[in-house]
Amino acid sequence: MKSAVVYIAGGQSYCQDAENSCISVKAWNPDLPCILATDAIANIPPVYDRVIKMPNRKYPEDKWYIDSTRYCNEAFNMLYDDYDSLLFLDTDTYCDDSLDDMLRLAERFDIAVSHGVSRHTTGRVADIPDAFPEHEIGVMLVQTNEHVRNLFKDWLDMYESHIDVYGNNDQGPLRDAIWMNKLINMYVLPEEFHARWGFGVCVVSRVKILHSRSPVYPNWQAAKQINAAGGRRLFRPGGIMWRPVIGEEKY
Repeated sequence: MKSAVVYIAGGQSYCQDAENSCISVKAWNPDLPCILATDAIANIPPVYDRVIKMPNRKYPEDKWYIDSTRYCNEAFNMLYDDYDSLLFLDTDTYCDDSLDDMLRLAERFDIAVSHGVSRHTTGRVADIPDAFPEHEIGVMLVQTNEHVRNLFKDWLDMYESHIDVYGNNDQGPLRDAIWMNKLINMYVLPEEFHARWGFGVCVVSRVKILHSRSPVYPNWQAAKQINAAGGRRLFRPGGIMWRPVIGEEKY
């Protein structure tokens, strides 16, 4: 399958913020295109394979995630015919391994996301059980097909129609949209493929993608520590709390 990484960045600072993520992706996946979709117009780092100009924002700064959802729709539709799958990454992610194995999920599933760290962070419109929580959007792999196109459209429509319910939170409307799109074939990623290590994670194998924002403890430093040992381990900011009971597996 032909795949690409997509960054949605609002403004110049986030384009630069995504530079480190893009460099880390390229270090392990040199042939994987990295595309920036942004409303910024100047001083964009030259690391991206392609830059897509997004329309001007419609909403105030405190409602950024509505425009971010718009930009996801715009980018998806613009890249629909060029790629078989798209991996949307937040600008503060970090790649520490090949993503070939992860991208193969798009051969089988329409969308692959991880459970939301806080599970329930905003309101809902549909009658959804708590057992179906919100999902993180910072690492989101999608197949470019009509099911996902409809899902993304419903995601944006739900958000714009119920801003009072969701506020500045794009996870809530995506949860509703996934629940209502009965034809969507979804897979939930393990934490090795989206480690929100700033909240603490329990992992077993090598962590592929880390996601956090800390000026004093950057993603690359967390990656170095979390992948220094193999086996089941609990990681929190600052290091590994609990190592494997048997052996000291190394990567």
